[in-house]
Amino acid sequence: MRFLLNDNHHDHSGTIRYTVWENDRQVGHFSYRITEDARFYVEAIWVDAADPNDRIFRAIINFLEYKAAVSHTEPVYIRIHEKNVYLLDRYLANGFYSIDTEITVDDHGNENRILILRNR
Repeated sequence: MRFLLNDNHHDHSGTIRYTVWENDRQVGHFSYRITEDARFYVEAIWVDAADPNDRIFRAIINFLEYKAAVSHTEPVYIRIHEKNVYLLDRYLANGFYSIDTEITVDDHGNENRILILRNR
């Protein structure tokens, strides 16, 4: 499995994007950013291929934990909507736990509960 960083995938917010390749086939992509207060936030993880046993997802998590460690920005944080049960379960099964909840209000006045997760 290879992680390919494309230099043109840095945006104005400091988000860094990677593409994940396996055997010359794109199998996913992910992004992260380091905030001004030196927190390492996963922006998104997408696994585009069938991923039994979360093998690709876990490899991405391991890589992100490594990047946080070498950047001296541990732990790794993730913000996720509480209704995104599928992805939430994947993070929880891979060593993350909830540390806080934020309430946001969308343009239509609906409240959304955003969970803040961190790794061990």
